[in-house]
Amino acid sequence: MQPYRNAYKKKGLLFKNRPPFEEMPNRSIVTNVVDYECCTNQIKTSKYTALNFVPLNLYHQFSKVANLYFLMIGVMQMVPEISISGGMPVIFMPLSLVVFVSAIKDVFEDLKRKKSDTELNNLPTHALTDQNFERTYWQDVRLGQVLRIQQNEMIPADMILLQTSE
Repeated sequence: MQPYRNAYKKKGLLFKNRPPFEEMPNRSIVTNVVDYECCTNQIKTSKYTALNFVPLNLYHQFSKVANLYFLMIGVMQMVPEISISGGMPVIFMPLSLVVFVSAIKDVFEDLKRKKSDTELNNLPTHALTDQNFERTYWQDVRLGQVLRIQQNEMIPADMILLQTSE
């Protein structure tokens, strides 16, 4: 069985801190006993980091059939025997412009996603600690915690309703 702290892949997506359902042991959730082996409630929808932006973005750009087609045309233009441009890859200039503009668009979209994630992760909620409800943030909510949700508040996680005033 795979430990909780290891990452695993399923359908090309990387999941951290939680094995597939089939490999999870039977367990009980105890109210107000925090399970630190399970994943956090932090939301992350952004695709890129500063380190992986260039390779990951180039991978996404050239997984598009049109960009890959023009890349292959540019490679073939460098062979003088089959090129009509004398061995000069003239198609690379418009291709690089298209890839650059798409990369700039992806940067702005990813920055908006990161801003939205930060706003959601830092929304306040109230979690039971000892005998008091203390203010905490959505990203810090863990499995097993008891939360108090007031009227018209958004719910920060999948929850089991224990009590309501209605």
